[in-house]
Amino acid sequence: MTSWFTYAALGMIIQGITLFIVKLILPYSGNYSLLFMQYFGGFLCVIIYILIKKSWTKMKVKDILFATMCGAFSSLGVGFFYLALNETLISVAAPVRGAGFLIFTSLLGVIFLKEKITFKKVLGLVLAALGIIFLTI
Repeated sequence: MTSWFTYAALGMIIQGITLFIVKLILPYSGNYSLLFMQYFGGFLCVIIYILIKKSWTKMKVKDILFATMCGAFSSLGVGFFYLALNETLISVAAPVRGAGFLIFTSLLGVIFLKEKITFKKVLGLVLAALGIIFLTI
């Protein structure tokens, strides 16, 4: 198994556990306070990593701007997802969120990064989207 697959699988498992925990504590905390705590914890981890690895010396203004933009979009996306969790089951909201990652990220990669898309990949995206639709019906 290649390392990218291992990392992706670990990320998937950790995110799945995180979303389950979020669903458990969401009724006891507000959407935005939970979001703040989650991102504040992540921010502290990044600061510690940067200090240990001394990687701040390699950062450029453009890198900081892109990272900030990613953080803003991520916060908005997670915030809307938390709102959805307040109104539906996690087994319905999580697949819809996953479909967005799957379809939109793939399309953006093809359009902006000029990644090649094959019939096999298109078929996989269509089948995954259909699976998600059937899960949420």
